[in-house]
Amino acid sequence: MPFELTPGRVIHTDDVGQIDAEMRFDVPKGEAPFAITFAEFKNKMAGARVQRVMMQMIMASLRENIGQTLRSVLGRPYQLQGNTPADGFDAGGLIQYVYNHVFGVSFPQNIAKQFTLVQQVTLAETMPGDILVWGV
Repeated sequence: MPFELTPGRVIHTDDVGQIDAEMRFDVPKGEAPFAITFAEFKNKMAGARVQRVMMQMIMASLRENIGQTLRSVLGRPYQLQGNTPADGFDAGGLIQYVYNHVFGVSFPQNIAKQFTLVQQVTLAETMPGDILVWGV
């Protein structure tokens, strides 16, 4: 059951090479959000496992863009209430900028408000791409 991810598309093929599951998606651009634009699952491929694997592949590909986005703003100055490369960033503004550009997630700039909107996990449960915040 091979899966294949290409820009904007993930497919699953059966044993004879026929596509039996497909998802197409738009990657976020600026503040435009990530969106699934098409999904089709044939026969018994509508199960949660196949869909979960396909979504994990899509999200992993989006996470790869975090490093690229962060490198593009490296060296920008600290600026209270800043949230653009031109103005500089505070902590909440940097998180807002990165997640808007990588995932198309619309976060508020205030880091305390951001903290209330996300799932909180233990340190042992963290994964690459997670942001660690303390003292909020």
